[in-house]
Amino acid sequence: MKKTIVILLFCIVTTVLSVTVEGQQENPEEDAVRPVVVMYKTIGEVELKLHIFEPHGRDKKELSPAIVFFFGGGWVSGTPKQFYHHCEHFASRAMLAISAEYRVKNRHGTSAFECVADGKSAVRWVRANAARLGVNPNKIIAGGGSAGGHVAACTGVIEGLDDEHEDRSISSKPNALVLFNPAVDLVGLSKKRRLDDRFNNRVQKLSPLQHVKKGVPPCIIFHGTADRTVPFESVERFCAAMKKVGNVCRLVPFEGKGHGFFNYGREKDNSSFKQTLQAADGFLTSLGYLKDVSKPKHSAKKQRRVNPVFAPIEDNPNLPRVLLIGDSISIGYTLPVRKLLTDKANVHRVPTNARHTGIGLENIHQWLGDGKWDVIHFNWGLHDLCYRSRNTKTPGRKDKLNGSLDLTFEEYQQNLRKLVKILNATGAKLIWASTTPVPDGEPGRINGDEIRYNKAAEKIMKENGVMINDLYALALPKLRRIQLPNGNVHFTAEGSNYLAKHTSASILKALGKSRKK
Repeated sequence: MKKTIVILLFCIVTTVLSVTVEGQQENPEEDAVRPVVVMYKTIGEVELKLHIFEPHGRDKKELSPAIVFFFGGGWVSGTPKQFYHHCEHFASRAMLAISAEYRVKNRHGTSAFECVADGKSAVRWVRANAARLGVNPNKIIAGGGSAGGHVAACTGVIEGLDDEHEDRSISSKPNALVLFNPAVDLVGLSKKRRLDDRFNNRVQKLSPLQHVKKGVPPCIIFHGTADRTVPFESVERFCAAMKKVGNVCRLVPFEGKGHGFFNYGREKDNSSFKQTLQAADGFLTSLGYLKDVSKPKHSAKKQRRVNPVFAPIEDNPNLPRVLLIGDSISIGYTLPVRKLLTDKANVHRVPTNARHTGIGLENIHQWLGDGKWDVIHFNWGLHDLCYRSRNTKTPGRKDKLNGSLDLTFEEYQQNLRKLVKILNATGAKLIWASTTPVPDGEPGRINGDEIRYNKAAEKIMKENGVMINDLYALALPKLRRIQLPNGNVHFTAEGSNYLAKHTSASILKALGKSRKK
């Protein structure tokens, strides 16, 4: 059937309604957004439209990236208004932002197959009309939540399922995916819930997890760990499958959050909505789709003063990739380790002092990035067991007599377990470095506490099959010779080189094991 494309030359004022569908909730307050409505597809008497938000401050000389959102609602119901606030944000970032209509069961008597076909049609329409829209056809993103996340995922993962009447020489595959609690394992989901009627009893054909292969667009997924509608472990398996074949997949878990947590208006302060947008922004910036607005403007002279420990390195594609995570002790042995592993591994480190486990949890996904890691060597401890006080003038506010810990011993263990779970999900071989000795006279740390922390951490590592680089036992016999004097936990250059030699050997051992997988 011949499709018609009609551009409506007027803007409509909409009110965002309060709707809860399969956990997807919208904001009840009145909105002033004014999307342009474009019809992209007709099926009989059904007209499907795109709600388009023009980029703010668009440079007419440059083509804009575009993002197409698909609403949630269990393939049964839903409204494009769900993503209006997301569209407003990305339009403010000079991106053409779209919230798409597609057929659903309650209104059109359709199954999920038609949902996916419409999703592919929407992406294809944007690409076919890229020149007229001022869009870069190679920078089109598909996004969505829940069932809409499934639709978006299918446009990037599953081949076929296109509308047979369309020009298939124009690709319906997006260049990147931004997904919110998406249904990516329909095979597993259908076993827990009676959903076969929505998939015409052909669930595997519509299940993204079972179709993952090399070449799927880079993807970021936001998911609540307490999601009872779409289990968190399903997206963990999807990301693991993506990384196994060399695709980019970043999973951002939200601890204790349920289904639909990301929606505008779900929380009074919209904290999760803001956090997901910020992370999505960073992800798309890393792909070159958005301009980085976070970088401070430094003079060329200041830029030359970057600590070489934190300076990014250029990978040799023929070598494995290693990531070092840790505090100032690891900062001390980073360069020696890198030198010892020259021509053996690309040795990266997080671009800062990783401090305590709380800081680690806040930044771990950003530190891991999107690349594949072969080995991750990590430690947290010295900052977790340090007492600090606002009323002291000692360096770092260290005060073991009157101060307090940033995190309790119990919180240290809880955080470490979460961090190990996240690191394990990367598929890298993990090495935990024990916390080095605390000398007598250290102003903020109690000698002997590191033994207690190491014992607890060692138990967690053994439970998770993590290799151990026992730097505590290595350093203890030579502490007077290799550690700085006067109660300082840091090491001399000789000491850092000594730790580096043992750390490099541990990494090489781990690389040998990872290659045998």
